[in-house]
Amino acid sequence: MSVVPIRKDVNFDNVVKFRPKDKEIKLRKDGSPKETPCNSKKGDPHEVYPIKDKNEIEKLKKYFKDKIDNAYYPEEKKIAGRNLLLIIFSLNVGLRMSDIVKLKWKDILYNDNTFKDAIRIQEKKTGKYKNFYLNDSVKNAITDYVENFNIMIKQESYIFKSREGGHIEVRTVGKIIKEAAKSIGIKYNVGTHTMRKTWSYWQIMSHKNDAHFMAHLMHLLNHSSISATLHYAGISEEQNKQYYNDVNL
Repeated sequence: MSVVPIRKDVNFDNVVKFRPKDKEIKLRKDGSPKETPCNSKKGDPHEVYPIKDKNEIEKLKKYFKDKIDNAYYPEEKKIAGRNLLLIIFSLNVGLRMSDIVKLKWKDILYNDNTFKDAIRIQEKKTGKYKNFYLNDSVKNAITDYVENFNIMIKQESYIFKSREGGHIEVRTVGKIIKEAAKSIGIKYNVGTHTMRKTWSYWQIMSHKNDAHFMAHLMHLLNHSSISATLHYAGISEEQNKQYYNDVNL
């Protein structure tokens, strides 16, 4: 077998290395890679899961309430209050975090600061318009936030403001959720999408006897099949586990 000699006149540092099925790496405006599944490294877990234990949900809310109580400066208390509202809001409306952070007071309140009934938004991901509603948990959380932190409601202002004055970024919300989950002992992977998946899971648990509900939930989530919705809400894995445990040979 003949050996091909290595050419010394070639600068191999500048040779482009091609990989099979190479994916385009999406970048932010500052040039850093976006945190997307396409940018994830092989072996890195990026799927997040719903919270299926209501005790963990209560611990999560308590974590942010404790942050409020333990904050020394008024601004820190306000930020902790904003984060608590964001958690309660996202657990109860089933929206993507990218749509939640961009909400303004005018989206949910009339000019006299009373709550709107149906709230209509255009989803960032799909471009579709959808209606959603605020339940009592969200309305009470908003009222407490406004009253306890003397929030000046301006129709054009973001509800979930950042320290810089714009809206809080989805990436920042993800860090906040992960830190909180770790602090209360949640071991599975969570992130911003955990809130929407948790909403989906508990909707299914609350409507087990409604034969038409899955079709409604598929529509609300813009899914194409019941199996996709069951997997999204973490129900499929529960069923698989049950099937394995049902038969002991």
